[in-house]
Amino acid sequence: MKNKYNFNRTIICFLILVFISSCNQNNNVTELTGQEWLLQSFEPKGEGKIQVNKDEVYMIEFIEDLSLKGQADCNSYGGKYTIHENRQITIGNIGRTKVGCGNSQDKIFYEALKSVTSYYIKNNSLLLFYEGGKSKLIFKN
Repeated sequence: MKNKYNFNRTIICFLILVFISSCNQNNNVTELTGQEWLLQSFEPKGEGKIQVNKDEVYMIEFIEDLSLKGQADCNSYGGKYTIHENRQITIGNIGRTKVGCGNSQDKIFYEALKSVTSYYIKNNSLLLFYEGGKSKLIFKN
């Protein structure tokens, strides 16, 4: 009888932990979704802040189904993302239109986006970190 009680208790504790961890991941997804984030600047490692060209628009929107979409100058793009523990994020499967945009920053943007590893949100700003956290994309909503 005591073994059955311990087993049931273990199962209940396990289910509670699974529920809590899934809630935590959904909260992280929710804080990213529901808004369009506009890129303000790039901060590549060792180069200082690079402002987005004033006639270009870079936008990202995270959707609750773990897809994303956006605009990179004169092109649109879409992809998938995965949230991990401690605000770690993976962005992948990026597909995009390939309109020639002239002297655009879109190539820099796509390369950074593909290598994003973590994020941070503070004061209506989204920071996406890449290159091992040494570089970042700075967005505002």
